Amino acid sequence: YFIGFYFRVYDLPEYSNPIFNWIHVHLALFSTTLFQFLLGAYCLKYKWKPFVSHIFEKIPFNNLFAVIGIVFLIIAHAYVPNFIVAPFTGLG
Repeated sequence: YFIGFYFRVYDLPEYSNPIFNWIHVHLALFSTTLFQFLLGAYCLKYKWKPFVSHIFEKIPFNNLFAVIGIVFLIIAHAYVPNFIVAPFTGLG
């Protein structure tokens, strides 16, 4: 994930061949989104939804805490670099 993010944001070479540019961009995008996809697949495989639902049933005002958590992720995404927060927002 970190290597893909580096090639996506910081290392943007200009190849003389447009096909190489296309391959570079799409490999970097694939490597940054693959981690978030694998997090989702891991959650599905190990059935995190019933576990998380069971925890949320015990919390009073669970909708309020969910909204606060989403707002916190949005604010964190505004102040913290993208590559640190993006997997958590994707998982959320």
